[in-house]
Amino acid sequence: MEANPISAILFIEFENSEIFYPVIEVPSVLSKEIKEYIGKKCLTLLIDEKKKIPRSLAIIPFPSYNLKGMVKYVEWKEESKQETSRAAIAIIFKETDDLIFYKYMTTFEIVLQE
Repeated sequence: MEANPISAILFIEFENSEIFYPVIEVPSVLSKEIKEYIGKKCLTLLIDEKKKIPRSLAIIPFPSYNLKGMVKYVEWKEESKQETSRAAIAIIFKETDDLIFYKYMTTFEIVLQE
């Protein structure tokens, strides 16, 4: 395992059931293709949940790229909009490092709840 097992952290905003924007990536290391793939998978999971925001963390595999993501969905109401805004925070890591993320999943959940 590397000193930092996190490959990247993405903030993905969902405009509707077809449009999403990977707004922030830290560090900026993933290709546009990978970010779009991750965004589509995160959006698909949200659609499958009938747009109800899952309260717990989800670990989503991205097998085409040997990656996984620990994903937390969030929503908020903006005064300037009528609708609720939705997004996902995705912590991306290599499949080979997944044990450490499963081990500390509760800790990540507590941090991301705040």
